[in-house]
Amino acid sequence: MKSSIIGAILFLLVIFTFHSGHAQLTINNANANANALKTKLSANGGFTITNQVITKGNNKNQSGVFSNGSGGGLSLNSGIILTTGKVSKTAQVSKTQSDVSAQGATTYSDADLIALDTQAINDVVVFEYDFIINGTEPKIFGLDYQFASEEYPDYVCSDKNDVFGFFISGGDLPGIANLASVGGENSAVNYVNSGVAGSSAVTGIQCDLTQSGSFVQNYVLDGLGALDTTVNGSHTNIYNGFTTTLRAYTILRPGITYHMKMAIADVGDDIYDSAVFVAPIRIEPIPPKSDIDFDGVDDYVNTKPFMGDFQGATMMSWLKLDSGYSSRGEVCGQDNFKIFVGGDRKVRAYVKTGSSTISHTLRLEDSTPADGWYGYVQARINGGAWMNFMIDGFMTDWLIPAFGTASIDLTIEAAIGDTIDIKYIRNGSTAADRNKEKFSLTREDGIVLLTKGFNVNHTNTTYPFTVACPSCAPVITKTVIGPVLQKNLWYNATAKFDGATGYMFLYVNGVEVGTAATGLGSKLNIKDDINDFAIGRDEKNTNRYFKGAIDDVRVYDKALSLTQIREQIYQEVENVGGVVYGSTIPKAIDNGSLSWSDLKLYFNLDLIFDVTVIDNSAYLKNGFLNNIFSIQVQSAPLPYVVNTSGNWTTEGTWEYGNVWDIENLPNKDWAIVQITNNSK
Repeated sequence: MKSSIIGAILFLLVIFTFHSGHAQLTINNANANANALKTKLSANGGFTITNQVITKGNNKNQSGVFSNGSGGGLSLNSGIILTTGKVSKTAQVSKTQSDVSAQGATTYSDADLIALDTQAINDVVVFEYDFIINGTEPKIFGLDYQFASEEYPDYVCSDKNDVFGFFISGGDLPGIANLASVGGENSAVNYVNSGVAGSSAVTGIQCDLTQSGSFVQNYVLDGLGALDTTVNGSHTNIYNGFTTTLRAYTILRPGITYHMKMAIADVGDDIYDSAVFVAPIRIEPIPPKSDIDFDGVDDYVNTKPFMGDFQGATMMSWLKLDSGYSSRGEVCGQDNFKIFVGGDRKVRAYVKTGSSTISHTLRLEDSTPADGWYGYVQARINGGAWMNFMIDGFMTDWLIPAFGTASIDLTIEAAIGDTIDIKYIRNGSTAADRNKEKFSLTREDGIVLLTKGFNVNHTNTTYPFTVACPSCAPVITKTVIGPVLQKNLWYNATAKFDGATGYMFLYVNGVEVGTAATGLGSKLNIKDDINDFAIGRDEKNTNRYFKGAIDDVRVYDKALSLTQIREQIYQEVENVGGVVYGSTIPKAIDNGSLSWSDLKLYFNLDLIFDVTVIDNSAYLKNGFLNNIFSIQVQSAPLPYVVNTSGNWTTEGTWEYGNVWDIENLPNKDWAIVQITNNSK
């Protein structure tokens, strides 16, 4: 889609260019207290901050205020800085990773940072405050930020990524959520980078090398591809690399006290510092209701997967096929549970239960890591090649911890019936060496299959294991086929999986059109919970783009009753006292039997800012627009709206009668019809 009406609704990303003529990045306050941070964040108004405090990092030059961000290569003009180093060094040039290792060995344990990484205890700075949104209507709470680090480029795909978070809680939120993420992952070196693994990369570490478009390089590589520590980066700030402007959004309600914690920490050491630059907070009105039109070529929305191991699930969406619809298109879902429409225009629901593989953790431990290792371990599956992994910057099939490290883990994913070989190789080690070292193999259900101290292995030894999974159910897939859909008409498709009975159901506009009544397991396949939840394409195979419009996608982690489905499909829903309420008919769905916490994802596709689709559920799994540059005024029947007096089956009687199935509407006593003043 190349047309653009999105400008009236979205905040477009501004691309800045920089040259040596720009003034330098300005540090207005290199040791800002909580009041100074509050003042800067509140500059745009629309909310009130109270109880502001720097919980950790006060008086250590870790929090500050900046302006003229373009002078340092930033796209943010001004805001606050939180850093594991020193704010006063921020506007220096970058040429060595050791330039900023400034706080020394100070440790502090913050529960929310520890939840991101158990080693996030070094050089911690935490700024917390309460706030209330002004006005009477819900608003968009927006944070624009940039993450910067000295860990680039060497520590891309390593196990020592500095972390930070914007942890929001309180008010009507059910718990603590981190708003700072890229594609659902932490905004860290492993997730926003140049697209190349660093020299200290570690095998088995989760790492994303696809976000280079959000990365700004501020280092120079030598002829061998290593970091050149003698040459300055092109931007006048101390960090080797930083993200473009990232945006965190959520919907908040006025008159309610929320709590925000902004925190950052060095992970695993106290060197190679990082920082987060945060612009003044923006409070924006919720935009008009909308749909998204998918062009069938490359348009889609995605967020991180979340449906693994569900024992029940209900997923629903409104969809409309374009006049040119001719090949299979995915509506919404993951590899284990999805709704799609075939090239024959028949709507379908697919489910996959059971488990085909199981994870094992091979761990090596050393009681005196400073001495280094002598013997080593290899691993392979079904007699194949020994597995390779990156250790301390080197690719090897010898599994040993990096020098000075007490342990190392290798995850092995194998199918039931496979043979895993674990081989110990003495490598000239003495009995004294081996007394300090051991290795173990543990299944994902916690069963320890093997524990060996190296001291008992005087010769090279191979231990074979046949993979078993007593708790695994067989893998079963089912597809339910519904009716042919007409082009250019809106339909609601709802898929329901009931693990208690092993049934799956497909509904169109609240009418059951298909059932898989035998054989399914009790849980969705957790091993297929690795590819993103997507709207408009098959995320696993990156194909099957949908050609048409999609609106109002909801996912519950339970099998809803027919009443619970019918009472909500013709209206948007909202949280009232922890219960799912209708937005058009302000009553609890099914007499309050449906909890808001049951709603695991809610993309009503009204709440779109820049490339962010806001999740209106309690879990804040915001999605991302890909290649979508325009949105449409909402025409899905949420609800049906009568514009003028006239015949029920006359298109002109209705607001969007040309795309609504008005001929069959009288047969549905659960449909919601709103009559406007114009129709009286």
